Amino acid sequence: MSFEAVYDLPGYAERPGVAPLGKIRCYPISVSEASDTVNNYIRQNWRNLARSPRGKLEYPYLVPGSVYDNLWDWDGYFIAAGAPAEAREYIIGTALNLTDTPLLDGKPVKMSSPDGDLSYGPHPYPLRAQFLRLCVNRFDCREIVTRQRVEKICRTLEFYEQKTADGDGFFCWQTMPGIDNNPSVYGRNSGETCGADLMSFHYREYLACAELQEMCGVGDPEENRCKAEKIKTLLNRCNRSRKDGFYYDLHRPSAPVIHKQMLNWVNRIPYRGCSGVFPLWAGVADRGMIAEVWKIFSDPEEFMTPWGIRSLSKREEMYNNAPGANPSNWQGPVWSLPNVLLVYALNDAGMKDEAADLAGRIISLLASDIMSNGCMHEYYDAENGEPVLKPGFISWHMLTFELMENLERDFSPFVL
Repeated sequence: MSFEAVYDLPGYAERPGVAPLGKIRCYPISVSEASDTVNNYIRQNWRNLARSPRGKLEYPYLVPGSVYDNLWDWDGYFIAAGAPAEAREYIIGTALNLTDTPLLDGKPVKMSSPDGDLSYGPHPYPLRAQFLRLCVNRFDCREIVTRQRVEKICRTLEFYEQKTADGDGFFCWQTMPGIDNNPSVYGRNSGETCGADLMSFHYREYLACAELQEMCGVGDPEENRCKAEKIKTLLNRCNRSRKDGFYYDLHRPSAPVIHKQMLNWVNRIPYRGCSGVFPLWAGVADRGMIAEVWKIFSDPEEFMTPWGIRSLSKREEMYNNAPGANPSNWQGPVWSLPNVLLVYALNDAGMKDEAADLAGRIISLLASDIMSNGCMHEYYDAENGEPVLKPGFISWHMLTFELMENLERDFSPFVL
């Protein structure tokens, strides 16, 4: 049985600023030409994302573009990882706006309004320590790593442990995740899905926090390294399937019904989606594991297209490429973020040719859009490469800036 994707969005996809500007008509001659096209476009347009301090945002910052004129946590982080160096003031400001504004219980801000008001409602990503570490790596700005900021980050980690982790140490989504309609999470009860993506962010966050603690002498860095190792173990023993090597999300019911047999196994949610990329990017998978799961991601009947990997396996019954917003559609379309993260994972695993090939696909897709429509869109139809929604979106497309050059010199902005 197949299911038609139904979104309650009357007329939304036709609104000005949301509707795609046009079809793809032009194609780059080579990956080199595509890379030059994308690099030049980002150099010329990144300032369209720059915003001055306003409201409760004390520092200049970067927004995703298109209809998104506000600060977002994971968009901000990935924009900062790829943006040109001349955006230094805005990259650091984005990090500080996110790091300096937790609630008293440690809950971090998720996003802002265009006017600078702060929103704490949706589940925020654990990435403050990673963000400061990224800034230090890029700009050697160790002066931003203060005791007060690191203490806030440690308090935020305690918030996550107390409010979002279960008794076995699995971190679970409390609201709709950044992969909006991930079928492992969307429509399920709060706190019942342990996301492979979420666990990966927590793994990196503990490691990054330990580095910051050592910089300014706060707390016990080894305690956070031990917590990171525990998450790595859980991801590889529980989220990762022995059958196929894929990292699945887990069902973690708050009150499982058990009788006389102890419930001592994990319930993997059997959907293959792009959340399975994040453990590869985070560094919890060794080279053999990455090579094994690459067989799935490189299969055209599952993920691979001429434009990059799909956000959900084509074999899943809810696979579709329909235009969607709130939730945005991650049930099939090609998004640049998981593609670039997979590129870096492959390159780090020594799979250089595979990394370059995948990078060339997503860069060529974005270059074709720039050449045809003068901009990039938020995501693309996996069946024909056509833009789906929201012209002018840049956000994590920024990660494709000088991506081919980074591969050539074995550089990753995500090193901890």
